[in-house]
Amino acid sequence: MTESSTTATSDGESRTTVLSPGIVESRNQTNRTHISAEIKDFLAGTTNGGWGIIALMKSEFRTFFTIWMFITRLPSPSWVDLHPGYLMMGMSYFPIAGSVLGLMSAV
Repeated sequence: MTESSTTATSDGESRTTVLSPGIVESRNQTNRTHISAEIKDFLAGTTNGGWGIIALMKSEFRTFFTIWMFITRLPSPSWVDLHPGYLMMGMSYFPIAGSVLGLMSAV
């Protein structure tokens, strides 16, 4: 069981927390040398074989289906996973996927 503690903030109000002081601030300090190879490949653009037109199309399809899988329980291709990079890239696909889902439910 975790004990809660009451702390005073700078504006005089008190807050109850279950975390030790400084634990949240320490989580923000990241060591950039421990980034996984998959994330490095994604950031370098070598995830789908480079920057050719075919690789870009595969990346866009994977981005759309990542968002589709994220907001629905409908089937998605087996080659799609919830990669954080594709979730970030897919922000522009949320309205499109939502519209398609709305049209499907309206019909």
